[in-house]
Amino acid sequence: MEYWPFDKICISNIYKFQLYYHEKGYIINYVISSTWKSMVPNIKELNDLFNLKGLYLTNIIGKTERLNLSDSPRGKEILQWLKNNNKENSIYVAIDDEIDYDIKQYIDEKHYLKTMFKTGFDDESLKKIINKINKIL
Repeated sequence: MEYWPFDKICISNIYKFQLYYHEKGYIINYVISSTWKSMVPNIKELNDLFNLKGLYLTNIIGKTERLNLSDSPRGKEILQWLKNNNKENSIYVAIDDEIDYDIKQYIDEKHYLKTMFKTGFDDESLKKIINKINKIL
């Protein structure tokens, strides 16, 4: 697992994000829709990986499934996961640097946050996601 790049600032900000809501009595759950879903065989290993990196409040509850081999936009996969798991009315935000490619066409703007490839989940992204979720709450 050493080959996975985990930026210290991004890890710190994910932890701050989780802690912010944990202190308010919320549990943050994650569903993986990135290519990570095919690189790690199961949810336990993903949780173990995040724990190794210091994200002890992380609760990965699932990963999206590819809908078909030729064209499977992640936005559709996310919506299908929500439907299959009776979470369509839950509070969720898709976080990615490639929102324009295959997410924003399917998911309302209040449910996604675009990050930048070079900076990832930086301080600005942390502020934006907290503001976005607080508007939904």
